[in-house]
Amino acid sequence: MNAEQTTTIITAIFQGGGILLFLYYYIRSLKNRITSLRDTIQAQEKTLSVMEKRITETEKVGNIYKNLIADLPKDLENYKAVISQTKDNVILELKNMNKEKDEEIKRFRDIETQLEKLPKAEVEKRHLLRAFIFPLNRKTRIFTNFPKGSWKIKNLLSQSSLV
Repeated sequence: MNAEQTTTIITAIFQGGGILLFLYYYIRSLKNRITSLRDTIQAQEKTLSVMEKRITETEKVGNIYKNLIADLPKDLENYKAVISQTKDNVILELKNMNKEKDEEIKRFRDIETQLEKLPKAEVEKRHLLRAFIFPLNRKTRIFTNFPKGSWKIKNLLSQSSLV
């Protein structure tokens, strides 16, 4: 082998090595590029799944609001019905309590007219009895005026046949 052939062979080896080196780096960069694209695709798939979940949750909330708004007139009517019924019940109770109060006032007036006909000692006894007995029998307590001189009330209690 002469020198020319040896140089040709060495030059061919260098050229082949350069081409192989070029192909190695080219393939390596392509592999890196493919891996980064795969990572990007996976990240985008995760983002899409999260977005789908958010969209479904948003649709659920939207449906809840739609149902709430659709049911609002019916709920308002029910609320108005309950309020009017409650108001009517309260009015009836107040009327009944007013009637009972009027009847008791009438009864007390009748008692007072009877007491005016009795002697003073009997009147004081009746006042005392009215003050202690009638409020205990009633649902609501009426504050009555006691006769002047509470010492007389104590004396009447001690003399009374009911005590």
